Amino acid sequence: MPPKRRILEAVDTNFSLRERKKVRLACGNKQSPPYCSASPPSPLLPQEPLWAGFLSEPVNEKRKKKSRIPAAQLPSIPDFEPFKIPFPQHQAQALLPAYVLNSPKPISLFSLFWDNEVFEQLALHTNLYAKKK
Repeated sequence: MPPKRRILEAVDTNFSLRERKKVRLACGNKQSPPYCSASPPSPLLPQEPLWAGFLSEPVNEKRKKKSRIPAAQLPSIPDFEPFKIPFPQHQAQALLPAYVLNSPKPISLFSLFWDNEVFEQLALHTNLYAKKK
């Protein structure tokens, strides 16, 4: 006669009652999850699972409805108080190459991210779209 399958007590005790019941049912199936064991009971672990007494109680886990407070009873919104920095602010500066900072043309900034081939494609497709309209 094969040994009875039992649940290892190392399973997390934060499971809800419904989840514990599923674990117990799953361990009786032929395809058992890894936390079920067919080995003989260990003398170091208790014979009964820690939650065995809880499973005889009916599973009734209904969520409590949150009570709604009418808007008139809500407290007023506090006044905005900006955060005060306790140390002096530093001057911000862009760390860009000199040729970009000295050039008034936006193309010099965009050229840092895209090469000329991308600009040619943009111009081509923009012109083709303009011809359709």
